[in-house]
Amino acid sequence: MTDPTPTEDPLSRAIDVLVRFFRHLDDGDYESLAGLLDGEWHRQGRVLTTREGVMEALAARSQTRRIHHLLTNVCGQEVADGTIALTAYMLVVQHDSGTYLDGPAPLEG
Repeated sequence: MTDPTPTEDPLSRAIDVLVRFFRHLDDGDYESLAGLLDGEWHRQGRVLTTREGVMEALAARSQTRRIHHLLTNVCGQEVADGTIALTAYMLVVQHDSGTYLDGPAPLEG
């Protein structure tokens, strides 16, 4: 899937990048995710700032894990220095049985 051309509105662009970032993470498309990083990603006690750092960190993820980050109520505003501050709710569901699944992952518990 090709990423859509972002809109010219800075807030809409920032929201689009946030949603695509987690979509790429869920899909295991780490190359595209790393291409979106323009700053710092604070992940599991580490600060990732480079493509290489992102790729190294994500290489350690389980290959049989199914995960989905559901973002809702995404909103934000442009702050004085021209950056965008976003807030959102995030629900994360995951399943990892240690084997590859053929079909949907069970949602239990």
